[in-house]
Amino acid sequence: MSLGVSSVSAKKRAERDAANQAGVGAGGSSGGADSVASKPEVEPIPALDPADPLAPLWNLDGVAHAAVVAAKSIQAVHRHKANLRKHNVTGSESVLRGARASAWLEGGERTLPADGNVTDPILAAALRVADTISPEAIGETARVWQRAPQQVLAKFALNASPAGETEDGSEARMKAGRPVGDEKLSSAMKEQRLHVLGDFITGRTNVHAGVLSAVVHGELLTMRPFEHNNGIIARAASRLVAVSSGLDPRGLSVPEVYWTRHRDEYFEAAEGFASGTPEGLRKWILLHLEGLKAGAVEARGIADAV
Repeated sequence: MSLGVSSVSAKKRAERDAANQAGVGAGGSSGGADSVASKPEVEPIPALDPADPLAPLWNLDGVAHAAVVAAKSIQAVHRHKANLRKHNVTGSESVLRGARASAWLEGGERTLPADGNVTDPILAAALRVADTISPEAIGETARVWQRAPQQVLAKFALNASPAGETEDGSEARMKAGRPVGDEKLSSAMKEQRLHVLGDFITGRTNVHAGVLSAVVHGELLTMRPFEHNNGIIARAASRLVAVSSGLDPRGLSVPEVYWTRHRDEYFEAAEGFASGTPEGLRKWILLHLEGLKAGAVEARGIADAV
């Protein structure tokens, strides 16, 4: 089982192929050989234990199918010749494009200055967070994420804040990674919700990684646990779920580009997730998964240019 998608076993495939061959040889049914050939193989939708805490999301209309389609799109782009030989180059470009798009969604600039001197604080924050998930750093970041996701989120929060540019040991740096309360949730309540989210990341659920990345993305946008640039943190965390789970192991997909092209829909869907209604959750997850699929198309464009 790769990328969270079940496949037909070799034995069943062989039995089915043998049955098809027998049907053709005997003249088949009413459609003959053309009837057999015209029926494409349908990828089965993997089942999820009904007791899984995220099973209700997996069972929402269209979610499972969209997750499988997104995963197959990402699988395909990983087989591109450039991504087999130069995935560090294509992965770096993916992270950079994602950071620029994420900054724009957060209200910052998305264009890098020609002289390389980034003055927009939101774009600078997005680029600092991107360094944490770049091809050079992603291996270590993913290892920590799999056992202590809150530690990684705290690092994202530090890098996403103005304190990310201050000296080590400063009070601002120490505070930057801690949840902050607001009119809806106290800092303690946010801390507790981050623990629950961490449990999902470290194995409390077996839901498809595409759906889990949507949940992490949506929950961090809804909760806004940190003082600065929570959207940048949420989108980076959703990328990290895809990488660490094996859904997108080289971090090639650029879903942020799709979300910028559908900015109004993105924020409307995020509000739907925050509402907690089945339809609101469904629309958010489907938009997130559509971003992953479109991100694979963007990744192919990057690979074609290498």
